[in-house]
Amino acid sequence: MSAIVIGVPHAGLAWPEELKGRLLPHVTEHFFLTQSDAFTDRVYDVPGARAVCYRWARWLADPNRAPRQESEGGVVPRTDFAEQPLYRPGLEPDEQERDERVARYHRTFHDRIAEQVGDPRTRFYIDGHAMAGTPPVRSFDFGRTRPDATISNLGNTLGNPSPGIPFLTCGPDLARWLADRLVHHLTTLPAPQAGRRAQVTGEVWLNNPFPGGYGVRQHTAGGLPGIQLELNQRMWTDEETFRPLPRRIPWVREVMRRWVADIAAHLPARG
Repeated sequence: MSAIVIGVPHAGLAWPEELKGRLLPHVTEHFFLTQSDAFTDRVYDVPGARAVCYRWARWLADPNRAPRQESEGGVVPRTDFAEQPLYRPGLEPDEQERDERVARYHRTFHDRIAEQVGDPRTRFYIDGHAMAGTPPVRSFDFGRTRPDATISNLGNTLGNPSPGIPFLTCGPDLARWLADRLVHHLTTLPAPQAGRRAQVTGEVWLNNPFPGGYGVRQHTAGGLPGIQLELNQRMWTDEETFRPLPRRIPWVREVMRRWVADIAAHLPARG
């Protein structure tokens, strides 16, 4: 059994049939794709790791929000990243429905991850995401440039503890080593040509623009080391059409395969 578990919370596009009539006309499967971590169910499906994917669109009940979170759109958002409504007027989910969705969708996803994380052979957890190459309006870094990847351990931009944060999801030295190894694989494995916008820069930042969210906090709180990983989806997605760039998903999967193998070889057995 592989020693590494990858949770993939934002790849899903599914929506319950009984709720479709409440959505505004523009909220289609293609819309969900543009708002997802595009194709991360394929990107994180790599040998050497066990991936657990959430099949539902993030707007149903967002697995990377705390069960009663109201900030950042909330665990059951009513608006999208551009702060536009998702539902027809008067058909928005209320508090009771929010709690029901959390129990039915959010909690069951995290239960599946917890089962994998709890296996004594598991040595590392990755909360696997993709970030938009162009930050959306709701993001604090709107208008800024993003790196190829961000590795988050709840710390600062050096991976060290930040004031007021109760714990790191992995130690600073490990976080920096992970970043160095990911830079190595991104820059030494030639990326297929895909145009200037998809150019690989080799930049991997720590805790910027994301310090780590609910998923990585939840599944490392028991002491298992882990990180949140944000790969820039411009490396494999045309962000105008939301079609995969030719040959780029196999390339990034190979980058991940090599990186995951490094992690497995580097970490000691779980004590």
